[in-house]
Amino acid sequence: MATVELTAENFDATVSGDGLILVDFWAEWCGPCRMFGPIFEKLSERHPDATFGKLDTEAEPEWRPASRSPPSRR
Repeated sequence: MATVELTAENFDATVSGDGLILVDFWAEWCGPCRMFGPIFEKLSERHPDATFGKLDTEAEPEWRPASRSPPSRR
């Protein structure tokens, strides 16, 4: 199964479904997000039993406060 584009309208219905659900919160300006995108897509193809969703935090402004800074390494 390919990734599902998540929006404010379909988020709750998608994440409340059965089975394993993975969500990638991403933004176009985020370099690590863009590097991870193809990996996430390939995983979705290899694991059709799971739901893989991508939420663009720039297109969905209500999600921005939860994802203001890019990922960091420790």
